[in-house]
Amino acid sequence: MGFSQRTAEPNLDYAIAGAASGFITRFLCQPLDVIKIRFQFYSYHVFMKMIQRIQEIEEWNHSMHFIAGAGAGSMATIISFPFDTVRTRLVAQSSNHQVYNGVLHSCSLILRQESPKVFFSGLLPTLLQIAPHTGLQFAFYEFFTDFYKRYTSGTNINFYNSMLSGSAAGFIAKTIVYPFDLARKRLQVQGFQHGRKGFGKFFQCKGLLDCLRVTVKEEGVQGLFKGLVPSQIKAATTSALHFTVYEQVLLLLRILQ
Repeated sequence: MGFSQRTAEPNLDYAIAGAASGFITRFLCQPLDVIKIRFQFYSYHVFMKMIQRIQEIEEWNHSMHFIAGAGAGSMATIISFPFDTVRTRLVAQSSNHQVYNGVLHSCSLILRQESPKVFFSGLLPTLLQIAPHTGLQFAFYEFFTDFYKRYTSGTNINFYNSMLSGSAAGFIAKTIVYPFDLARKRLQVQGFQHGRKGFGKFFQCKGLLDCLRVTVKEEGVQGLFKGLVPSQIKAATTSALHFTVYEQVLLLLRILQ
């Protein structure tokens, strides 16, 4: 990826590449989170620069990619979490029992009827899911790109390498952390029972562990992986686009310099 010690692109290049990656990916997959993805890629580069200052860091190469990815994912999540909560509630409400008419209306209603801290409801389990997920995603991407280069005797990350490595990284990372992702979404709609009418049984959870416990009790272990396949497909596609666009934009910026 464009984060080795041998490259010396200015920070602006990483910000531009991250913005392009986020814009194109979300335009194709989901028209939100452009700023979040841009910040995530930029933060990853910043964390990598900090970690690479540690002596003998090359001895744990894949670990530093995991740490940098986890840090970047956490920072981006904290900043964008209120918007993620609003989006989750807008999507979660029943068409027959709509509580919110839009983003501004939902923010106003949450502030008036609940409290500002509701915007960060479920943040801890989200960080417990996002940090390892983003860390694994970047670590697996680096692993697969290195493997691909060794297998093909290549020296650079080409289009096919980015697509295949990004897809595999997203698929595996999402599979590993999926139970926490499920718990996060269920925690974000707590106190929103009236807007969920018509969607079946509502799970009352008090926290991450309680949500996992209730899910296993009510649905069995398989309940922790409810909706896994479509999430895997989306994660693989999104991750492939993220990394491919990012790498191609960085390559273009290097050529133009």
